[in-house]
Amino acid sequence: MTSTARADALGNPASTPSDALLALAARCEREEPTFALECEIAAATYPAGAVACIEGVWIVNKRGTPLTPIWEPLHPARYTTSLDAAVTLVPEGWAWFVEWIGAPFSEGRARLWIPAQRTQKLTVENVNTQAKTPTMALCAAALRARAAELEQEGSPTSSPDGEAGGTTPSGGNNT
Repeated sequence: MTSTARADALGNPASTPSDALLALAARCEREEPTFALECEIAAATYPAGAVACIEGVWIVNKRGTPLTPIWEPLHPARYTTSLDAAVTLVPEGWAWFVEWIGAPFSEGRARLWIPAQRTQKLTVENVNTQAKTPTMALCAAALRARAAELEQEGSPTSSPDGEAGGTTPSGGNNT
């Protein structure tokens, strides 16, 4: 991998950005939706250093620079409970499909794929996930797709300003 290692927003030992995305994807597949998980997804998908957790309070540097941050409370999109928010995590160019299988199974599934996969040459061009809800499954699949792109390209899928067409979370509060 060409990605550089860095500590996560909680200050945990450094890992590559793709490893952090894969760990979050695994959590989405097994855990219930939580605000803390949404904050960690924001921290992993925003530009490096834009999100931090200090004494249990999540903050974001939206208006400042990395050298002179202006910290504000973080109000992440509801990635784990809103399909509208979760779809903002899907990398540009990936198609997606979500399904809900009701009782007695009560689980969600998501599939992401690259329609013209033979031209992409990614190590992962098709992602299938299963989680407790369709939204959590879509989060997991999108995070796995982003990790695949990072491993292939060695660069984040988001732009420095955090507003790349559909590939970067808005950071807004979707309710």
